[in-house]
Order: sequence, then structure tokens, then C-alpha cells
Amino acid sequence: MNTTVNDLLQSAAHMPFISYDDEFLDILGPSPSIKLVQERESNFAAEAGVWIKSRNEVWYTTWINDGPTHVEILNLRDNTIKNLTSSEPLKNPNGGHFHQGRVYFTCLRDDSRNWPGGVVSVNPENGHVETVLNSYFGLKFDSIDDLAWVTQPGTNYSYLFMTILPLTKGVATSEERLPQGLWRFDPQRGTLLPVISRTELPMANGVCPSKDQQTLWVTDFGGEHNSGAWGLPAEVGSPAIYKYDLNANMLPTNRKFLEWPE
Repeated sequence: MNTTVNDLLQSAAHMPFISYDDEFLDILGPSPSIKLVQERESNFAAEAGVWIKSRNEVWYTTWINDGPTHVEILNLRDNTIKNLTSSEPLKNPNGGHFHQGRVYFTCLRDDSRNWPGGVVSVNPENGHVETVLNSYFGLKFDSIDDLAWVTQPGTNYSYLFMTILPLTKGVATSEERLPQGLWRFDPQRGTLLPVISRTELPMANGVCPSKDQQTLWVTDFGGEHNSGAWGLPAEVGSPAIYKYDLNANMLPTNRKFLEWPE
């Protein structure tokens, strides 16, 4: 048994990809390889990573620690990169998701520039921008980090799930704020509700649905190495991935611990 495991780990050290899913291997093909498309001295290609199949493009957002972010577009045909040209500027775009012909971005709050944060959509064909969310009855979001659309099986009803992080340590505000956690926007009814509280996910970060739209994976960003940046004790939260079942009302239930990545 130990020999088998050791052999497996040794071979994995020399593999460009490690997969636990045959469907992913089908996408890569029989002989996948890694190719450097672009390298810069400064940070870039930080978040989103939205693949638009019809355009053979990947849209991603730049690194927030280097100042206001923007969207860049990688053309997979020739590996060229350009900035997004849109009908209006996107204010600190971060996480992204492609849904029904639109690219949806979260926008991080920046009080120094009077940017409230929220969610916007972009039409990739003409760059037209529409605001989806910019407040909750006038209350500003702290930082909407990531988002994912989920369509209820057997219906055309779609729901937008988004993770809200607290403001980082040292960022002062006297305004009332929305608590962090996982929230859900229902465009059919025009309602925005918290569905997982901050006591369960102190620093909710990534969110992603399963292919069958019946499961939601959510990451927590807490724990010893990360909590301090938000002024939280090291014991709060953990850098973990959780699995939730989506019930008949498209609400996350039955939390299961999936993984604690290093």
C-alpha cells in the first residue's frame, strides 16, 4: 500500500495537471502541456477567469492590492491581451461569472473614491454595462468578492449567489453595513436575502455550483494566516471548502466539510 502511494505521489510531482475527474481530462486531451502566455513584473490576472466559448476568450480582473482593478481579455486564438472597452467604467471589478450571454462582475467597495460596490453585467458583444445591485435598501455592501448564477432544475428561474467579505482592518466607516456571509439575489421577485450567516462563514470567499445545479461549493477564507487582515482572531473561520445541497427552494442546506487546502 505504501509503495503504491509513494509511487503515485512521485509521479504526480512531474505531472503538469492532476485531475480527479474524467470529464476534465477529456477537455485537456491526451497530451496536455503548459504554455506561458504572458509574464509581468507586477501582479495581474487575479480574479474572475471567465471563459466565453462563443468568442474563444477569457476575461479576468487585475489585482486589487495594486490599486483600482480593471478587466483584461485574453484572446485564445492568438494569445493577445487587451483591456475591456465598455459603455461605462467598471469600478473595482473582481469576481466574475458568465450567464445567459452576459458576464457578471462583483465590484469592490472603495469609500475613498465613493464607489459603493455591487454587481454589474457586461454584454460581451458590445460592452454595454448594466447595474444589477448597488446597495440593499441604501445600505452599502462591504466587499462582494465572488458570485455564481444557479438555475433551478426543471425551470427557467435563475438565482445569483454572492459572497460578501468584511472591510479589511484599518478601513473605518461610520455607516451601517451589511454583514458578511453568503447572499442570494432572486431577480424573479426582486429580493436579496442572506442565506448563510457570518457565524457559519466568517469570511465567505469563493462560490461555485455543480454542473447539475443541485450543489453549491463555498470557500471560507478565515484561519490563522488570513483572519488578521480583517481584524479577526486567528481562531475565527478556516481556509476550507464546504459543500451545500440546494433544496427545492434553491436555498443551501446540509453543510458538509469538503476539504482544507494548504
